[in-house]
Amino acid sequence: MGKEKCWEFFRCGKEVCPAYKSRNLRCWLFTGTLCRDSFQEKFIEKIEMCIDCEIFNRNLDVPSMRNTCEIFNDQLKEYRRIVDERDRELENIGIELSIGLSEVFEALKMISEGDPLVRVPETSNIELISKLKHLVNLTAQNIEEIVELSHEFAIGLAEHFDVLHRVSRADLNARVSDNSNNELLKALGRVTNQMIASVSREINERRKAEEELRQSERKYRVLIENLPQKIFLKDRNSAYISCNENYARDLGISPQEVIGRNDYDFFTKEIADKNLEEDRRTMELGRAEEIEDKYIIDGEERFIKMIKIPVKDEEGKIIGVQGISWDITSRKKAEEALRASEEKYRVVFETTGTAIIIVEDDMISMVNTEFEKLSGYSKEEVEGKKSWREFIIKEDLERIDKYYILYKIDPHFVPDTYEVRACDRYGNIKNIFMRIALIPNTKKMVVSLLDITEHKKAEEKLRISFKEKGILLREVHHRTKNNLQVILSLLDLQSLTIGDRKMLGAIKDIQNRIRSISMVHEKLYQSKDLSNVNLKDYVQELADALLKSYEGSKHRISLILDIDNIFISLDTITTCGLIINELLSNSLKYAFPNNRKGKIKLALRKIGREGIELQFSDNGIGLPEGLDFKNTKSLGLKLVQWLAEDQLDGEIILNKEEGTEFLIKFRELTRK
Repeated sequence: MGKEKCWEFFRCGKEVCPAYKSRNLRCWLFTGTLCRDSFQEKFIEKIEMCIDCEIFNRNLDVPSMRNTCEIFNDQLKEYRRIVDERDRELENIGIELSIGLSEVFEALKMISEGDPLVRVPETSNIELISKLKHLVNLTAQNIEEIVELSHEFAIGLAEHFDVLHRVSRADLNARVSDNSNNELLKALGRVTNQMIASVSREINERRKAEEELRQSERKYRVLIENLPQKIFLKDRNSAYISCNENYARDLGISPQEVIGRNDYDFFTKEIADKNLEEDRRTMELGRAEEIEDKYIIDGEERFIKMIKIPVKDEEGKIIGVQGISWDITSRKKAEEALRASEEKYRVVFETTGTAIIIVEDDMISMVNTEFEKLSGYSKEEVEGKKSWREFIIKEDLERIDKYYILYKIDPHFVPDTYEVRACDRYGNIKNIFMRIALIPNTKKMVVSLLDITEHKKAEEKLRISFKEKGILLREVHHRTKNNLQVILSLLDLQSLTIGDRKMLGAIKDIQNRIRSISMVHEKLYQSKDLSNVNLKDYVQELADALLKSYEGSKHRISLILDIDNIFISLDTITTCGLIINELLSNSLKYAFPNNRKGKIKLALRKIGREGIELQFSDNGIGLPEGLDFKNTKSLGLKLVQWLAEDQLDGEIILNKEEGTEFLIKFRELTRK
């Protein structure tokens, strides 16, 4: 739990309270506090309320405990001094009262025996005795009048004597009656009663003080017994006067059995010698000492912290030593674990291979060796002396500043990685990849810095290279397409010299195949993507070109295309284009003889993540009866089978129930 001031914790607004707005956390040591809407005097009088207070338990540490014990002891001593003074005063009053009364009665006896010259000294610290003596002297002077009243006066005095006797035997309720007709006796009775009332108040106050002292001692004992620390008190010779339960429990006996014994009764000689030497040193120095010792207890290493305080009497003379001890093994282990953790952190911090800085309030508080190499500055020149802003170039600083302000408000508002340009001590501009992380429960940030200057240069070279290769590849596709067009033109010229219709048909088939390949290169030349072609656009243009190449087909044949928007690679689309060319050409040539009208359907769909399904069908006359298309002599069907199964590693299914239907399933080709 964190420490808090009482007026903050209870949201107190009592400005007259001495603890209000005080920086001192030990509010229980203030006299005259106003806690719980009541006035409290010294700590000894309000200790029971303070023990139950959450602020007392939150702020009570070893220095506070020591200070509290010292003040409590001083207050106990003050109470005992007051009680002792009152005892002495009462004793003196009793003695003086007895002597005074004896003198008065002796004088009265002499007067009653007829000696009018008797006189008693009237000086006394007790007003009653002084007045009695004065009255005796007056009586002696007025013996004749007194003789007349002697009988009544003797009775009255007898009553006074009886009342005083009862008072001396602790009957503080005894009072002189007020039924006398003699004014002197009435006055004497009033004075006597006042004196008895005064003595009664003194005695009651003394009893109250003694009871309060006993209550305070009980509360002090409760406090001592309920503390987790082990506490003992020794005299000048290091003999035990008292101890709490925790201390006695460790010794295996009760607190009463400790009294009068010393450390040699409980510890080894070596430990006892050491304890006595510490006691002696504390008493000689006259100040508190903090001692940490290591012991082996039940085979386990334990660490004990001890505070020894010299005990003084009312005159300030040292009469013993008080000790408070507790086990700090857990704390020691935690400190050792923290040191090990910090060492590991330092090793990681220094050997991570990346420049790392820790930023606190805009200043760089820590850097590693890699940052020294990156910046050209030593740790001594940077840590606590330079801001991270000094390294960022002006053009990037405004952007990073905005991110930095937002990051301190809420890290989720901004990215945690950035690319900036920074300048080292020699003026070199470097490209830096920066990652920021906020250290939990602090205002510190860990910033890792990676020099990507060479990477940026290589990236720029690669971009230029890709651009140059793109231009070159586009030119290759363009020239390939042109070369294929030249071949088509040469075949056109060659066909002009051939009269054989069968030969002309073969040349036309070759031209269609070359055209399907040429169109692929044309698409790639025109596309921004030099590696993939839109299958839908390509098949649409290929089908239109084939329909045009067979005269009259466009008006007789209805071509239905159902093609997904698929992009495939150069190798796949070239092979796929040749298959479509063969199937469509074959259907246009043989499925619809004698200018018969018909319908051709071509569908291409994506199956799963990588699969493609090609479905080609027509409602023509179909393939010849008994034709085994896998063992046919037809070059077109052989080419379709070889391209589908060997080149595309797919499967081909033929359905001849209604016209002709080919179903081909394959996957996108990958380069090996």
